[in-house]
Amino acid sequence: MPSEQDDRRQPLEKVDDLRGVQRADQVQEAMQQIPAAQREVILLAYFEGCSQSQMAEQLNLPLGTIKTRVRQGMKKFSELLGGVR
Repeated sequence: MPSEQDDRRQPLEKVDDLRGVQRADQVQEAMQQIPAAQREVILLAYFEGCSQSQMAEQLNLPLGTIKTRVRQGMKKFSELLGGVR
């Protein structure tokens, strides 16, 4: 039998779940607005765990180009998300 404390916590968990879904939607929308070349390296770095050296080798691009794309992409991403936490 659920306790009174469990009953109070359940709505808060639902709010947290909703916030998580909203945040995920905002992140997806922001990622779609980042130029493709920048989006590609961000996805490789943050979702596939590639280092910048690995990305340079995989994409056959100079390391400096990768660094620039990551920096510019993350700046744009941060601007698009604004105060989203």
